[in-house]
Amino acid sequence: MASISYSSPVSATKTAATTAWQWVDNTRVIAAFAVVMLHVTAGLVENALLGGSAWWMGNVLDAMVRWCVPVFVMISGFLLLNTKKNQAPESLAMFYQKRASRILLPLLFWSLFYLAWTALRWQVLGQPMRVGALFEQWAKGMPYYHMWYLHMILGLYLFAPFIKRLLSVLSTHEQIFLCVILFALSALTTLIRYAFDLPNSLFFLWFLYYLGYFIAGHLLGRLPVKVSNLVLWAVLIFTIVEVAVGCYYVATLQNLALGFYFYDYTSIAVIPMSLAIFVLLQRMRLPANLAAWMPRLAAVSMGIYLLHPAILDVLSFVGLRWDILPALISVPLISLIAFIVAAIAAFVMSKIPVVRNLI
Repeated sequence: MASISYSSPVSATKTAATTAWQWVDNTRVIAAFAVVMLHVTAGLVENALLGGSAWWMGNVLDAMVRWCVPVFVMISGFLLLNTKKNQAPESLAMFYQKRASRILLPLLFWSLFYLAWTALRWQVLGQPMRVGALFEQWAKGMPYYHMWYLHMILGLYLFAPFIKRLLSVLSTHEQIFLCVILFALSALTTLIRYAFDLPNSLFFLWFLYYLGYFIAGHLLGRLPVKVSNLVLWAVLIFTIVEVAVGCYYVATLQNLALGFYFYDYTSIAVIPMSLAIFVLLQRMRLPANLAAWMPRLAAVSMGIYLLHPAILDVLSFVGLRWDILPALISVPLISLIAFIVAAIAAFVMSKIPVVRNLI
């Protein structure tokens, strides 16, 4: 099998038109797997002995995939914020009509599904049924721990036409400056929220934290990035170390909840990490036999995202948890099993007319 290779910034620019969809598909699939691994490591970091070998392994692995959700947001920005001058304008009605079914129906169905799933878990585990808690989860925009993303992305979809119109009249330098301001504001807000233990904002405002990523995806997907892969890898490795060590240091001085600041998608470490890996994934070229699978997996990447928490719950119930083997083995193994099962289930659902629109 040929090894993964990276093109130079110049060659990446020259081939952008012909490989646009290829790198998008590759990135979607890799980010989907990273999300699964992130949720496997979450249980390890929260439950293992702080500072122990298992905890450190989970902490490092978690830090290594913290870019996954921001990269998904940047892909959306790349696809939705096209501001080509020769492109026919799309009316608001047409824009919303084309995308409403992609987000609203899955949001409603999977919210109800995971509320029912939570009730079922309580029953299986012998815990009391708390109907009020279920409605509270829904009202907070988190019917299950991963469903927050659909609420957040809905806000970005809602404002995408107006952001696109704004970008079309701004120069490239003005767009970059706007992106930097948005990142600075979200990073500052996140830092203050953790430092003073402030409550998170209401779920319909979550998208505001991700506007920087949304616009960055549009910019990094189209502008030549004159930064070498060596520098990007250095940024990526440094920020992974920053997240892992920063979390541990703050957790030992204060508490783990405060240490999780470094895990936040808009922390001072995760922002540069996500930007660096987005460009690296853009330049990456996969072996032909592996690349051939990517469009099929990318087509069901949202299904993988939606299904994998239930699959992880089932795997945990039957005893396949992070503590059955050394974390270095158990985390990638469980992640791969959950990813494959979710991909198969999503693929089957995509072939059924009644449910294909749910993923």
